[in-house]
Amino acid sequence: MDPSKLESSPPEEAKNSLEESELLKDAGILLEALHGSSALVSVSSDVDHGRVVVYWYGNDRSALEGILSSVGSPVEVRSSPYDPEALDNAAEFLLATDLGIDVSATSVEPDGSGILVSLVSAPIGEGLEEVAARLSTLVGFPVDIDLNGPVPAAK
Repeated sequence: MDPSKLESSPPEEAKNSLEESELLKDAGILLEALHGSSALVSVSSDVDHGRVVVYWYGNDRSALEGILSSVGSPVEVRSSPYDPEALDNAAEFLLATDLGIDVSATSVEPDGSGILVSLVSAPIGEGLEEVAARLSTLVGFPVDIDLNGPVPAAK
């Protein structure tokens, strides 16, 4: 076999693995560089489309400009509809407040579109849509309910 053929392009699986590894590395670099920014919602790698996705709140993207050029992967910046700090505060409030339901965890949706509330079990006498609507009204942000969330450890 001709040795020069061994150095040709890597097999598709290896190429995809390298691309995924590069995306993950670049997502990590951006996350570390942007950590602490009040406009940052999330950073993720979109392996299927070969890019890093940054969810950002607001129109002031000056903090992004210099940082985006520090990575080799394509980066798509998407707008988040809500202030991430306000979402974090609302998620913490829902977790810390006795709402008459068994909340096991809360988190901000990765795209900043609302809050995900994980319940230990379905509420008695109230449907999940009603619970989501009640919580949304309470905090002023869209709330989705997840019944497959973590179960808290025994106290």
